[in-house]
Amino acid sequence: MPEQYSVILNGQLCDGVSLQQASQRLQKLFKATAKKVESMLSGQPVVLKHNLDKQTAEKYKTALLKAGVMSKIQFQRPRAKSAVKDITKSSNQGHSPSTQQPTPDWEVMPPGTSIGEPKPAHFIEPDTGHLDISPQQGYIVEQNQTPAPPPPDTSHLALEPR
Repeated sequence: MPEQYSVILNGQLCDGVSLQQASQRLQKLFKATAKKVESMLSGQPVVLKHNLDKQTAEKYKTALLKAGVMSKIQFQRPRAKSAVKDITKSSNQGHSPSTQQPTPDWEVMPPGTSIGEPKPAHFIEPDTGHLDISPQQGYIVEQNQTPAPPPPDTSHLALEPR
């Protein structure tokens, strides 16, 4: 299966391009209504096209740049199904942009990548104000009351010279 890409808009405009100019250019480029273009430029990530090869995705990005709108190309995982509807093929005219699921703005880093400094451990001091130390009153374990055994009898042992 060839690699597939999505073209994603997040509503950012190029320097020197007004919202009205970008809206007019996108309406002309995609032959879309003002309402549909307004949802494209809402500031929320919107998948403009998906399941594109790299070359076609680059063409879309270039055309959008000429129209004054910033976009990004994102690699699609082979088995993943996009949860965001393709806005240019949407047949539902009453579809509001608030019901669209945005693409995640995070990415998976390679193994071993540092993700930041570890936070120091936070220790909580226990409240010991209600405890006190009282003088010793006896033993926890009672001492054995039996006398020690007598030493062993060694009178029958003798040392012989060698």
